[in-house]
Amino acid sequence: MIWIDDREEVHKQEAKRISSHIQSPFEIKRMEYADIAFRGNGPEGPVAIGIERKRFRDMIDSLASGRLAGHQFLGLMNSYDHVYILVEGYFKIGNDGYLRRPKGNSWVVVQVGKRPIPASFLYNWLNELFITCNVGHTFTPSIHASAVWVDGLYKWWGKDWGQHSALQQFYAPPPPARAFFRPPTELVRMVKEIEGVGWEKAKEIGKRFSCMWELCQADIKELTQIKGIGPKLAGRILSSLKGGVVE
Repeated sequence: MIWIDDREEVHKQEAKRISSHIQSPFEIKRMEYADIAFRGNGPEGPVAIGIERKRFRDMIDSLASGRLAGHQFLGLMNSYDHVYILVEGYFKIGNDGYLRRPKGNSWVVVQVGKRPIPASFLYNWLNELFITCNVGHTFTPSIHASAVWVDGLYKWWGKDWGQHSALQQFYAPPPPARAFFRPPTELVRMVKEIEGVGWEKAKEIGKRFSCMWELCQADIKELTQIKGIGPKLAGRILSSLKGGVVE
C-alpha cells in the first residue's frame, strides 16, 4: 500500500492529482513527514520508505531558506529507514551554468530575490545528502512521470531482498592512506579533498559538525573558530560545498 499525505489543503489537492496517476494500491491519509510513503523489504526485514516530493521552484526556495535542511529534513530522517527527494518540473541549465525555468515561450534565469541560482547549488546539495545521509533523489518533468517513478520504486522495494540480483556484487573502497583509530566519516572524507584542508583539518571539522548539511548551514565566522582554519580557507570550503554561493 502506498500512502499519500493530505495534511494541508495544498497537499489534499496534490494528493488527488498524483493518486489519479498511480497504478499501485494507495490510501490518502495524514502523515507528519513525507508526501508519499510505503513499506518495503530490506536485507534484514521490513523497512519504511519516505518520499519528499518537491516542485522544482519550491525545491530551490526550500534550499535557499534552509527550510528543507531544518525541521522538515530531520523529521524525515527520524521517521523512515530510507528517504528520497523527488524534484518535479521542467528546468534546464544555461551556457552560463545558471538554472532556467520556462516562462511563456522563453526560459528565464531562476532567482532567489535578485540572486541567480547556479545549477551546482542544486546538484551539490543533493549529492551531499546522498553521500552523507544516504538520501536518494530523482528528477521528473511531470506529475505523470512522478507517479510512474513512485510505482516503480514501490514494486522494487516490494521484492524479497534476495531477488535483487544486482545487489549480490558490490565494491568496497580501500581504506585511506593514513591510519585512523576509527574509520573517518563521509563528511571527513569529502572535506579532506578540498584544497588546503587535508586530513587533520578535516578531522577537526568532523568534530564540530555531525553531518554535511550541518556544515552547509555554517558561516565563515563559525568555521574560523576551528583550529587551523582562517577566513580564506573557510570561504573556500563554503564556496566548494555551495557551488560558489556563500553568504
